Amino acid sequence: MTAMEGLGIKIVPSQWDQPYLFYKMRSTEELTRSDKYWVQNMKVSAFVENLFFVSQKVGSDVGFYFGRVDHTQLNWAGNFEKAIASSPTPFFWNMFQANKDDIEGKLGDSPHVGIFGDTGSGKSFFAKQGFVNHSILKGLSLYIDPKDEMKSQFLAVRDKLESYLPEMEEKISELVVLIEDDEILARRIRNLEFSYHKPLIDYINHIHFVSLDVKDKKNIGALDPIVFLEGNQATELATQVTKGLIGDKLTEDDRFENCFNQKVQEVIEARAKGKTVGLLNVFQLMAKSEEDFIRYRAENILSKISGTMLELVFSEGQNSSVSMDEHITILGVTGLNLAKSGEVKTAQNEMSDIIMYALGDFCRFFGARDREQETVIWLDEGWFFNTTDIGKGILMRMKRVGRSENNFLVLISQSVKDGASEEDDTAFGTIFAFKETGNTTAALKAIGLPDDVEEIIKWYENMTKGLALLKDPFGRIGRVVIQGQNSALNECFKTSFSKMKSTKAVA
Repeated sequence: MTAMEGLGIKIVPSQWDQPYLFYKMRSTEELTRSDKYWVQNMKVSAFVENLFFVSQKVGSDVGFYFGRVDHTQLNWAGNFEKAIASSPTPFFWNMFQANKDDIEGKLGDSPHVGIFGDTGSGKSFFAKQGFVNHSILKGLSLYIDPKDEMKSQFLAVRDKLESYLPEMEEKISELVVLIEDDEILARRIRNLEFSYHKPLIDYINHIHFVSLDVKDKKNIGALDPIVFLEGNQATELATQVTKGLIGDKLTEDDRFENCFNQKVQEVIEARAKGKTVGLLNVFQLMAKSEEDFIRYRAENILSKISGTMLELVFSEGQNSSVSMDEHITILGVTGLNLAKSGEVKTAQNEMSDIIMYALGDFCRFFGARDREQETVIWLDEGWFFNTTDIGKGILMRMKRVGRSENNFLVLISQSVKDGASEEDDTAFGTIFAFKETGNTTAALKAIGLPDDVEEIIKWYENMTKGLALLKDPFGRIGRVVIQGQNSALNECFKTSFSKMKSTKAVA
């Protein structure tokens, strides 16, 4: 009771026959003649309502608690707290079970996860909660945040919590004076640290935040292929991004292409020997060519790169790249402007494509380089990739890095349609389908449910904020309601803010 009190949980002592009843209700206990008053008589029609031998379990047998199974078809009108209170069945989720062997009942081994739903449906909250929970395990976690909003919110929460730490330290000093027993003292200090959210502060400080904003000179070269890749992989991506920059000019003349290939190899070898060089050095060397044609074109390329977002990819290797070895990384991307399929590309669109190429390959190599190391890539705003042909190609390549490489891709997007295409049949082993207005048919088909049964349609369309249909790797489908358990951590997941504090009261 003392330990629970430190965590803010109230416990009251049992009374009357509660201890005895609790003891007798254990599954191995026998009822005797003297226990006859604990036997509850009922009709068969009432007995079958207990749903014995009927499982409504969904998710994982062992995993993190995320909420409860909603056994109803009700429309909770956004009151997910009431939906939680109305369900006795928790649901747990551990994504790493999806590609592990010898798990009874699992239908497939696809490790990929799809989280789909309208803006405001609760999918972003759930995705970030899933990211935090799984990131504390041994796998490496990478969260791609195209809006670059997570860093500022997580750090704001950390700064606010840290402002209360001096008060906590004063209380700890008082405990040290009052309590002589080391074991009791350690327990009370631990309880105090939990009440002040010290573990959350430590967790946020453990995250490696990266914002790919070229205005910060520390980010120059963050996605330079010669910096974060080696050998043939570096050559492949260096060629790809260069072709994205100058198009057919790379290959229309053998002299230029041969010189480029030669200089790329020279720079990669120099990097391997410890020299501070990057992809920009390739064109600096070409600009020294005695052949005017090669020199002028290399100088033109250098002029296109200078002072633009392309410096994220073309650098002199003076900064380290985005790390593939950090335990937890949140990678924010700013300033991208991608052209939609079929649109004429502007110079800004072409530069954004190059950044996307480099970012996509970074994610691919992050997931594929060590088959014995679980890696998870959380790709937020997945629709962003499907608006362009280049984005679709990158997403397809990332999805195909899967089970054999121990890589999990979590695609977070507004529609289940973003999770598949005619060119790619890579399936998601786990799907969380939050409400998609006007897209019932596609959502039910993605889950594997008939789209012409009135009760199923009602079951889906009655969902409101915080509810989702879950299809797990065991083929089970259920409606779940998401629950955040820690108020301070929930604050990290906020995405909307307002100065109109009394709006709810006025409404």
